[in-house]
Amino acid sequence: MPLEWTPALATGNDAIDAQHKELFDRANAFAKTIAGGGEQPDAESIIAFMDDYARLHFADEEKLLEAHAYPEMAVHKAQHAYFMRNLANIERTYAAQGASEELTELLYRHITSWLLAHIQKSDGAWAVWLRGR
Repeated sequence: MPLEWTPALATGNDAIDAQHKELFDRANAFAKTIAGGGEQPDAESIIAFMDDYARLHFADEEKLLEAHAYPEMAVHKAQHAYFMRNLANIERTYAAQGASEELTELLYRHITSWLLAHIQKSDGAWAVWLRGR
């Protein structure tokens, strides 16, 4: 099921929203490749992109929240760390076992389910908090 960007997911920060949209686009392109039934996508390059992009995005988001003294900052950073730990576990599995359909689907589910839930709940909470200041 593709991720669909809607205005309800917007945080009000153009840079953060653009990064979220890019993550959705990449996850959807990945899903399309999986659904196509062709060759397995290059898990290594997908993992590398997600690792790099997530670090960049999380750093930008955390910088924004720290600048505004967001009171739930520690919880938010812990959620980011959780995502990165899971991604690292997937990377270790790939290194040990190589690409597989199961690994590809695990990677996609991890990215999409976590990303959507995080943007809806956690990012939505700080967006409301920032608008109220």
